Amino acid sequence: MKKLPTSAWIMLSLLIGAVLIILLVLTSNNKILSNVKLPVEITEFFDYQCSHCAEFSKVMREIEDEYGDNIDIQYKNFPFINDNSFALAYGAEAAREQGKFLEYHHLTFEIFNQVLEGTADISAMDPVEIATQLGLDLEKFETDRASDEVKARVTADYNLGNTMGVTGTPSVFIGGQLIDLGEVDTTTGQITYDKFRNTVSRLVDLAIQNEQNSQTE
Repeated sequence: MKKLPTSAWIMLSLLIGAVLIILLVLTSNNKILSNVKLPVEITEFFDYQCSHCAEFSKVMREIEDEYGDNIDIQYKNFPFINDNSFALAYGAEAAREQGKFLEYHHLTFEIFNQVLEGTADISAMDPVEIATQLGLDLEKFETDRASDEVKARVTADYNLGNTMGVTGTPSVFIGGQLIDLGEVDTTTGQITYDKFRNTVSRLVDLAIQNEQNSQTE
């Protein structure tokens, strides 16, 4: 029997490998689709000094407003850019101690977007200044953000991100699967996040359908 040349075997192996990868991705996606339920859990890893995270925060606000209780967003600290990344992350967890994590989170990115647009100075990215604007108890805030408990929570978020394969921010997971957020508009050079919006919309619709089906069974 005539043997295939080495180059043919290499091409065949590459083809089989590509097919297996495609099947693995499809299987993972199907698992998300078949198991999705309300509220749809979305986990974002972010850095408060990340300009892409600041831009993406606008999209997350839209998602929060549009889907409300149909989604459950978990924001996870993944500070790595500079020292202020850590300072702001500790501030966020200290704000959580006063029930103001989400307000702190949104305000921090609002200010950063203003910095990026040139309407605010970078000095405004200060945890105490942000806490002051939110009307937090500053003495408690300062104590909490220096505490081992708060620092341990930030470290736990970061370690979780590493375990899940986070290599940059923003990184978003749904059902444990890393989600493709968007693509670069070749005309403007800006990242568009329509892919992410469409994914969330599709999964929420499917989760609602799955819940309705379970109630009729």
